[in-house]
Amino acid sequence: MKLRILDNSIRLRLTQTEVETVRNDGLVRGRVQFAGSNTFDYVLESSPATVTPEAHVSNNVLTVRVPKMDIRQWAESEKVSIESKQNLGDGDHLR
Repeated sequence: MKLRILDNSIRLRLTQTEVETVRNDGLVRGRVQFAGSNTFDYVLESSPATVTPEAHVSNNVLTVRVPKMDIRQWAESEKVSIESKQNLGDGDHLR
């Protein structure tokens, strides 16, 4: 999985195998290692409890949760992306 960040935009690019993995297992994970044993993980999670895609950062982990039904429809169609805007307050959005 490839992570791209630009201003208030997050993009995760997955291979077809990774799409199948998140559909079947509910999770795909990537990791960046830095000097001093520091890491930054990024996770795409299929979540039955999530209504719209959302992103959160905690303890050096970026987690993007997408509704399970959206992941299933994505994996079983010719659709190439899932897009959403997350309200951050004060008129700002994360895309």
